[in-house]
Amino acid sequence: MLDKTRIETRLKEIKMTKKELINKIDVSEAQFYNWLNNKHDASVEKIVKLCDILNLDLNDVIVRKKKENLYLEASKEEEILTIYKNLNEKEKNLLLALAKNIEILYNNDCVQNKEIKQARLAQLAEHLTLNQGVQGSNP
Repeated sequence: MLDKTRIETRLKEIKMTKKELINKIDVSEAQFYNWLNNKHDASVEKIVKLCDILNLDLNDVIVRKKKENLYLEASKEEEILTIYKNLNEKEKNLLLALAKNIEILYNNDCVQNKEIKQARLAQLAEHLTLNQGVQGSNP
């Protein structure tokens, strides 16, 4: 992930426009903005070129997800799965039905508000639904 703020700040410092940077990197505007908005990853070659042009270190332009966050997400998922495994079949079915309803409500809300959000509950519902057979077989 590229650090958009750091790149934009550096462009102002050296009085270079994004258009000039795009031309020097030799990419399309769409491709550059996809990188900047973290919709697509830039190649290592292009990131190095960007760093050379802006006279920045790789560590200045790349944002990494903190390992602690990854650990917390994994531990929460494990906790949810442990709880699920300890449920009886009736409770599992109720939880899955609830999760599916939450997913439907959440997706409908996103469509009505024309917003793109991170669907955490919908992801949980999907995860539980996909793993129902596997997780459900080991109460």
